[in-house]
Amino acid sequence: MATSTQQQTTTAQDEQELEQIKSIARRDASFLLIAAIAAVIFSWMELNAGNIEYRGINSDARLLSSPNNSYQIIDAGYIATTPLYNFLKENRDWNDFFALINTVVGVFAPFLYIAWQTFWVGDYVPAFKYLFISAMRSMCGWCTFLPPDPSYLMSFKDFPDIIQCLQKDCGDVETAQVNPFLSFFSGHVATLVMCANHMYVRKNKKMCYFFHVFNVLQIIRLLATRGHYSIDIVIG
Repeated sequence: MATSTQQQTTTAQDEQELEQIKSIARRDASFLLIAAIAAVIFSWMELNAGNIEYRGINSDARLLSSPNNSYQIIDAGYIATTPLYNFLKENRDWNDFFALINTVVGVFAPFLYIAWQTFWVGDYVPAFKYLFISAMRSMCGWCTFLPPDPSYLMSFKDFPDIIQCLQKDCGDVETAQVNPFLSFFSGHVATLVMCANHMYVRKNKKMCYFFHVFNVLQIIRLLATRGHYSIDIVIG
């Protein structure tokens, strides 16, 4: 009798664990589907925000509506980082080196942290915050598209420039045409701030401080390479 009761208890526990595993699998699969759909939408907006044909107007109509708009943007961050800009412009290998570090620590590391928290720890907070950041960035960039600065120092080791290099022959980085990308606001900065703050809440203060310090260095590099305007950094 006791053995039968014990077997029933074990079976019930096994069924409960199996149902819990199924629930987690359904949850993760649903999230991946939502994230994939969101990524397609955000990517399309990223690539086409600067295309005025999608707004139902042509270039002549834009000139007539804003005849005095010559896109002369004065940026205090650009002025402050002019010495570093000149150095990176004259030493493109150093520009590529800093871009690679930025991509690994500032892009891939937060992505891995979000994936680890989501699928291993079961904490979906960073993932949903990242989706919210991406959605807000896409909407802001679609409402007002700030064209990339003509003096932007492109690097095929930077993100999203690396995507352009994967899609076609890289060519000469100094003469390659820059694909339009959303400037406002900085996803690099916002994602690092979000991850660092989440680490602080989870009592991982050393990593939190590391990412905040790295973010400061990233901000200096983004301004020096003309990858973002100062207002992008402030809002991010």
